[in-house]
Amino acid sequence: HRSNLRWLSRQLNLLNSSALGCRFHKGFRKWTAQLCVSGKKTHLGYYKTFLEGHRAYIAARSAAFALLYTRLVSEGPRNVEFLP
Repeated sequence: HRSNLRWLSRQLNLLNSSALGCRFHKGFRKWTAQLCVSGKKTHLGYYKTFLEGHRAYIAARSAAFALLYTRLVSEGPRNVEFLP
């Protein structure tokens, strides 16, 4: 029922979801982080808190972006696999 829903800004809604590379794993009762680059998922580990998992995701995402950007600059756009 719509009356049960709360209004959130887009930013808060994203923070409230697993869209930022980190979600809670019920079986392990920990947060798990993963990154998808060029269609391949990479498991980044299990963490006690969302913030730890999210930080791991951000670090891995930054490294992947730097690598793809470096390839783009040095090899040109035809030889680079872009993030989906």
